[in-house]
Amino acid sequence: MTRRRTGPAGARMIGLVDRLAGGFSPSAALRRAQRLIEEGKRAEAMPLLARAANARIAEAEYLVGRAYLEAGGVPPSPVEAARWLERAAQQGYEHCRVRLAHILS
Repeated sequence: MTRRRTGPAGARMIGLVDRLAGGFSPSAALRRAQRLIEEGKRAEAMPLLARAANARIAEAEYLVGRAYLEAGGVPPSPVEAARWLERAAQQGYEHCRVRLAHILS
């Protein structure tokens, strides 16, 4: 199977579909937020991350916690970071253990 190149119009269409899907599904909101983070648009990603995190998606909870640690789109807050990382850790999200240990030490 070969991949087709989409060009600028196709890229715009993919972006539109991503934004529309983000309004319907927490998982889609997480995927869109991850793309925005990769583009350096952390503040724009935060509402989408919050939507996914509030739906108890562990990876989103972890990313919200990291955002509070790194001031990535939100003001830094070790308390909020710990709260979100703890939620993700309770679901078995392994990446949280090191971050939580750093905050709590």
